[in-house]
Amino acid sequence: MQFTQINVITGTREDCSSARGYLRFSSATAHWLSSGAVGFARGLNDTPKLVAIGFLVLGTAVSLKLLLLTVAGAMFVGSLYAGRRIARVLAEKIVRMDHREGFLANLTTALLVGIGANFGVPMSTTHVSTGAIAGIAGGDTARLNRRTLRDLVLAWTVTPLVAALMAGIAYLIAARLIS
Repeated sequence: MQFTQINVITGTREDCSSARGYLRFSSATAHWLSSGAVGFARGLNDTPKLVAIGFLVLGTAVSLKLLLLTVAGAMFVGSLYAGRRIARVLAEKIVRMDHREGFLANLTTALLVGIGANFGVPMSTTHVSTGAIAGIAGGDTARLNRRTLRDLVLAWTVTPLVAALMAGIAYLIAARLIS
């Protein structure tokens, strides 16, 4: 049995660029890989909830594996289509970050959401990510974009209240129609 050896060299970009057969791993690469880990953790967190709702609505009419694949695929496509706007706010508007800080915020988010998902703790990946990104500023709160944070908190507060109001109105309408 043969194992592949991984060699790591350090130095400036110029020193390392001439080396052949080495994996080039930069802070930008780590940042991108950690964002993939956040996506994976989000899938771990959200997919079972959506599959449970789908199974409740559809019953045994659809196989569980097909439902799981459908939900995961829909989440993937939805993230590509609509997630860019949220990602842009998180990446660019809360606090200015370099790749190292982005990597740390993503790693924190992936770990918290991934561990929470495995323990069945309900959480919002966006909320956790926002906290991790805002935490990058540390004690230097002047780095934070207070307007963006205010808008996020307002949206998170108003959305459940409006949804509850709309659900209540829908219930009253349905109850009148049925009776």
